[in-house]
Amino acid sequence: MAKYKSPVAAADGLSAADASDAARDTSGDASAGQTSRPPPRPVTVPPEAIAGGFPQLLAACFRPDEFVAVAQAAEDESGEIKPRRGTTMTAAEWLARVEAKGGIDRMFTTKLGLFFRINPMTKGGAKNDDVTAFRHVLVEFDRDSEGKPIPKADQHRVIVESGMPVSALIDSGNKSLHALIRVDAPDAREYERRVAIVWKHFESMNLDQQNRNPSRLSRCPDGRRTVDGEVRRQSLLATNLGAPSWDQWEGEQAGAGMPSFIDLREFIENGCQPELPTVADVGIRSGMLYAGRINEIHGEPGTGKSNVAIALSNTVMRSGGTVLYIDPEDVPAGFTRRSLQLGAEPDDLIHRCHYLNDSNPGEIRSAQRWAAVHRPELVVIDGMAECMAAAGKNEDKAEDVLQFMQELVRPFAEKSGAAILISDHVTKSWEDRGLWSRGSGAKMGRYDGVSYALSLIEAYSPGQAGAVLLTVAKDRNGGVGVKGKPVVEVHFTPAENNRTLVTYRLPEGRGEDSKVAGIMAKIVALLEANNGSVSRTELRKLGKSQTVDKGIEMLELGRRIIRSKEGKSHFFSLVASCTYRLGKKSA
Repeated sequence: MAKYKSPVAAADGLSAADASDAARDTSGDASAGQTSRPPPRPVTVPPEAIAGGFPQLLAACFRPDEFVAVAQAAEDESGEIKPRRGTTMTAAEWLARVEAKGGIDRMFTTKLGLFFRINPMTKGGAKNDDVTAFRHVLVEFDRDSEGKPIPKADQHRVIVESGMPVSALIDSGNKSLHALIRVDAPDAREYERRVAIVWKHFESMNLDQQNRNPSRLSRCPDGRRTVDGEVRRQSLLATNLGAPSWDQWEGEQAGAGMPSFIDLREFIENGCQPELPTVADVGIRSGMLYAGRINEIHGEPGTGKSNVAIALSNTVMRSGGTVLYIDPEDVPAGFTRRSLQLGAEPDDLIHRCHYLNDSNPGEIRSAQRWAAVHRPELVVIDGMAECMAAAGKNEDKAEDVLQFMQELVRPFAEKSGAAILISDHVTKSWEDRGLWSRGSGAKMGRYDGVSYALSLIEAYSPGQAGAVLLTVAKDRNGGVGVKGKPVVEVHFTPAENNRTLVTYRLPEGRGEDSKVAGIMAKIVALLEANNGSVSRTELRKLGKSQTVDKGIEMLELGRRIIRSKEGKSHFFSLVASCTYRLGKKSA
């Protein structure tokens, strides 16, 4: 007698095999198929059923706030057994109800079958359009193309050997195992592509063709069904099998030569709030340097680059951080003396400062390995030119700069998460200098933190007070300020016992810098008040045209405003703030 397939049950999301079983006739015939199974392999035994399978299924397959649809089967007026539309509750609500009742089988007492939809749904949803996350594909096969039964041990072996990420493996209580393959597709179109890959991979196993849609029903662990008059329990066998993610599995199938793409979801969760400097807090902002990035300071000889680097190192050590100081320019005695003069505590120099006077590439690579283990908060390279020379590199050649940065500098940020501070020189020519350090422009391109230009306010020495000014030369992240912005004054004042008191102050208004800063504030205020675009002609009414144009340039460089053109006229508007957060479908 041929197996009767309930069209109602199949339409509601049951696989062909389960729709047949729901009709209560188990005599069966051969299933359709186009390919043959490979030769049989050694039999493996599926794992034992997991007690309390339903709660563990929820934990493995759904987030607590996602709606999960559970449907019990029932006999209708014509005698057909089919699943009802079902009940949707959040995973957290299901868990609470199950714990209160003592099991899902206490909530649904039917012995005709209990089902759940393999993907999160809208509240009350039961169709493909109601799916809220295209997370799983249902894989099920229990007969080969010749209609011969496939033992569960072979089903288990084939699923495990696929290496695919399996969120849950379920024993249907009859002939088949159900595997929820985790594909994590971002949308329906990509879901179809990944389903096709799954079907291609299992093409020799004669997959149930009814299982391609995302709202598919699978057997619910801890539910009961009746087969040939025998009540059987549906059970969870395993969770989280195979590869940790679909992307990793697919990448491995493509071959070792394929790129390893980075999953950006964790970064999307951070939105687009500006990254802020957090290292070396001197009391006027959250910090002076970006963690995990390459920061830089440059200035003329005698302006105190090393003193500023040492002062910032002392700040880090006073806050409990560890510093790795690579110093090819000075000697250990000179570094120690200056550190103490600028306020370092002897105990900090002994326990929190790791000093390296040798800058050859071998020592720097050893220091990288040390940093990866001990994770210093700050790594100072006090002498870019000297370190490059020791490595046989020319700071005027872009290829040498890029190689040096990639091999000997960048690993400190990537392996330890430290803020890197490089001390560098400027060109001798004042006209060609601007706010840049000397050598190839590739240097500045590699600085992904903040770069400061250091200039002398008043000359100083151990016996005479003076100060220097740090001005933004580049700030890729925007957390410090726009190019040309004076950020902090570092004042050095003689104190007792040959010590020097280091203090940090906000820059005082001086000359053109103060005028430009004032105009920039007025430009932003005018754009905010107009809540739209304002022409350059209107902006120039705020002050001298040359000063206004400089303020516009600074705001554009800092990505605070954006320019548009209508004919020959230029209009400006504020850059909209970003509030994007990761949606449920991408989680």
